[in-house]
Amino acid sequence: MPEGGDKVREVKTRVGQDTFRRVVLSSYHNKCCITGINNSELLVASHIKPWSVSDAATEKTNPRNGLCLNSLHDRPLTAD
Repeated sequence: MPEGGDKVREVKTRVGQDTFRRVVLSSYHNKCCITGINNSELLVASHIKPWSVSDAATEKTNPRNGLCLNSLHDRPLTAD
């Protein structure tokens, strides 16, 4: 058995994402824009232009760059 212990990790966190989610979901009246699902636990504030290629000053937290989707429609399908 390996010995237990602690490990220090550095984590990158998206700043402003909580506000982005709140505003996007509110803009869509807390309903998925495709299915109309209104269970907030299943809703995601999805970026239209992906976070990884968005401009930090104008796009990453701009609610106009967001859609309210349910989690099944937010994730791309992957082939196994």
